[in-house]
Amino acid sequence: MCQIAIDRVQADTLQQATTLTVTVSGKCDYGGDAYMRVIFANGKLGVESASKQVGREFHHLPLTFTAHNLSDRLQGVRAVCRCSKTSVYEEREI
Repeated sequence: MCQIAIDRVQADTLQQATTLTVTVSGKCDYGGDAYMRVIFANGKLGVESASKQVGREFHHLPLTFTAHNLSDRLQGVRAVCRCSKTSVYEEREI
């Protein structure tokens, strides 16, 4: 079983690039990986960020995604934890 919570979201814009950093905490019975996706104003999801491997428990893990020349406004982010053994996943949105 995986559990994930979003601790904090931070956005930085420099020239035409926007970097989003989502800090997450959670636990996963067998370990797994965590990643994030942006949610655009039209409800569509962006591509997955690079995933990070997590152990049974993780605290304040930063997940980062950089978007260049955004053509649409962002509505939020989705953080995902996926179990490496069962492929079951848990999602949280903000």
